[in-house]
Amino acid sequence: MQTATKRKVKGLDTPKTTSKDQISPPATKEEVALQSFPYAQYSSLLGTQALLLIFSALFLPRSTPHLFGLDFLPEQKTSRDRPQHEFLQPLTASPELTLGWVCLGVGLVIPWWAGYMRIWARDDVYAKTDKFERASTASSDRSKALKGAWSATLIGIPVFYFALLLFGAPLNTHYIHTFLFSLVLSFLTIYTPIYALGIPSQSSEPSALAARLKYVQLLSEFRLTRPAERAIVYPILGALIGSLIGAIPLPLDWDRPWQAWPLVPTFGAIVGYVLASAASLVVNALLYLASFDKGSSQRR
Repeated sequence: MQTATKRKVKGLDTPKTTSKDQISPPATKEEVALQSFPYAQYSSLLGTQALLLIFSALFLPRSTPHLFGLDFLPEQKTSRDRPQHEFLQPLTASPELTLGWVCLGVGLVIPWWAGYMRIWARDDVYAKTDKFERASTASSDRSKALKGAWSATLIGIPVFYFALLLFGAPLNTHYIHTFLFSLVLSFLTIYTPIYALGIPSQSSEPSALAARLKYVQLLSEFRLTRPAERAIVYPILGALIGSLIGAIPLPLDWDRPWQAWPLVPTFGAIVGYVLASAASLVVNALLYLASFDKGSSQRR
């Protein structure tokens, strides 16, 4: 009787062993960032940004004849035997005026978009910290980031101007055209990362060193481990690749008005920016679903 009781007590006192497959490993920083990223808000605002950029490129320049009259636009100088479509007439009649409208639209849309990217990028970094700590940290250097973003964008204009000259832009003519195109590229590629991630400093402080390493990781090594990083880097690459593809028709002897410098590279940069932003959404969504599939397989 005592032996049976001891066996019974011994069976109750013995803890049940858990297999290794039932123990889920701790989530990595990348998995936490994937699961905490606001995909619904990001997708809706991304669609709004794409529509605003397309409107700035195709429809905002068409407001010129409505504001200043039809006589304000010059007549078509090339391919008079083959008149172009009425939709393209306000876009190609004055390339510098079209670029001015595009700069106005991009200059309004990109800073608005960069504000959200800054919030999402900091949420990725401080995914496990307290919300009050994140808010206080973000508000403390927002003005500094805004100043740095505008300064870097303006500094990027002569850099892009010189690069465009190396790629074959007119050297002795079309100064305003090249300047405005450099401004568009600077907005599309420089403003958002500087405002969201901060301007890299040459200081020897650990924070400055970490910022420089972050830019090397993103823009040189292309090691994109967080959703916000893909949302920042993909559009930069898309804008640069799109502008290069858009420059392909320029040397062709079609003598069409839309081949005027730099209309096609500008539209190519905006289209590449929009398509690359959509690609970042698709990649982030697939990795998000893959992280849940990985977690469910590890719990089995």
